[in-house]
Amino acid sequence: MQWLSGRSDIVGKPAAMMLLNASATVTVCHSKTVVWPKFTRQADLLVAAIGRPGFVTAEMVKRVQR
Repeated sequence: MQWLSGRSDIVGKPAAMMLLNASATVTVCHSKTVVWPKFTRQADLLVAAIGRPGFVTAEMVKRVQR
């Protein structure tokens, strides 16, 4: 699952369309989404396009086993 934060016409929506055109399952949310970490920790690919440095923290990202 791909998860994209940001729904702007400049970055968010075009990025979502690129992923959809590549047959990805995309969830689009914005900075006001209440349960952010619940979604971001499940994502295989996380695109943060909300224009706020530091908004996504390490706790919000899925841990990968190597």
